[in-house]
Amino acid sequence: MHGTSSSRVECTAVRETAGGWLCTVSVSDAQGQREHEVRLAWCDHDYWSGGAQAPGDLTQRLVKLLIEARGSTLHVDSAVPWPLPAKFDAAKARRWCPSLDDDLRHAG
Repeated sequence: MHGTSSSRVECTAVRETAGGWLCTVSVSDAQGQREHEVRLAWCDHDYWSGGAQAPGDLTQRLVKLLIEARGSTLHVDSAVPWPLPAKFDAAKARRWCPSLDDDLRHAG
């Protein structure tokens, strides 16, 4: 199984950019440690959290959910690339895991 709950995910840096943020997320698991640069647009931040969560916290949750979806039989429609790309836009994750919107909007 690829992504599991034994993965440690931490947003280590958030940098504001035009239209959103660039978040650096560190993932540690049995395969080692990787960093991902995730772009989070203001509109996605607002849609997923209503502005209630810090961008770094929301991005950290997004990456955790992608990892969990990758290893879960509950997300049979998931097509999360593995390993996750070094750089990706948070909105692209919707195509990888259609249930992501509901998971982010209702979990917290």
